[in-house]
Amino acid sequence: MSSRTFRGWLILTGILVYSMILIGGITRLTQSGLSIVQWEPIRGMVPPVTESEWQRYFALYQQSPQYQLINKGMSLADFKEIFFWEYIHRLVGRLIGVVFGLPLIWLVWKKKLSQQWKKHLGMIFFLGGCQGVLGWYMVKSGLIAEPRVSPYRLAAHLSLALLILIYLVCLIAENSRRFRSFRLATSSQPLFRGALLMTILLVMQVAVGAFMAGLKAGLLYNTFPTMNGYWVPPGLWQLQPLYLNFFENPVTVQFIHRILGGLIFLATVTLALYLRKTPVLSWLGYLLLLMTVSQVGLGVYTLLSPGNLYLASLHQALGTILLVFSALLTYSLWKKKEIERILPYGRQI
Repeated sequence: MSSRTFRGWLILTGILVYSMILIGGITRLTQSGLSIVQWEPIRGMVPPVTESEWQRYFALYQQSPQYQLINKGMSLADFKEIFFWEYIHRLVGRLIGVVFGLPLIWLVWKKKLSQQWKKHLGMIFFLGGCQGVLGWYMVKSGLIAEPRVSPYRLAAHLSLALLILIYLVCLIAENSRRFRSFRLATSSQPLFRGALLMTILLVMQVAVGAFMAGLKAGLLYNTFPTMNGYWVPPGLWQLQPLYLNFFENPVTVQFIHRILGGLIFLATVTLALYLRKTPVLSWLGYLLLLMTVSQVGLGVYTLLSPGNLYLASLHQALGTILLVFSALLTYSLWKKKEIERILPYGRQI
């Protein structure tokens, strides 16, 4: 396998993982995630075709809390609509396993990989398997009593997907001579600390966004900049013990989401100003600032338009790109010796 083919394989896998994240968001927004109540890794690859197969899946769904408490009386035609997104979500997950797993097995068998690449690609394969198990663990939480998945499991599921995507992007970049040359020419500790701070804030924001989704906190206080006239809304600390408010109180979660959005904007402006002082990096600052301003504006517009599937999906799509871009920038600014110790390039494929 040539270096170009190897890089193309990683890029294709990254595109599929990114698509998986977006489809997962649509699945959640359309309340489709609980439509398939069984985990069938092999049999589930083939969608129901005959009327009897559809009736079997529908009968299983009718026993679930979502049907009993929310969708009682739903027709088979309506069930097919929510079934579609969850099926596509699971199908893409299986496709990622095949697209990434089979070439990896071939590369290992043919001894085409260095030990370092074996470790990194093996870790991605392992994390992908964990993601599949975690996805079912998340769905299962909504099939027991309440027709909603655990926000904790949702946050873990989304965070692991983003970790895999960032890992893949760094490996793709590491396979590019141009990126490695750029990295060595621009390594800077002050800029690295600024980019790291922004990445940490974005990771926190994504996690809080998952709790926003799990608690449906975005349906509360659909005004901006205040929350129905309050800068600090009532009921922020109504749960005991207090730390539960950060995870289970939708008012607190939305409040924190807004605060983090402001902090990310300020961090981006500061980082962009520093990047502007380095001619070779000034364009990165402008791009980062443009993406952040767009994401904040999209977030506000989404908040003011509760339940808008297109806006919410676009908000997640851009947010994912922003986080990956920030993480890659952080990686590129790290000291050369530290990068080589954490993520060696190995030999060419």
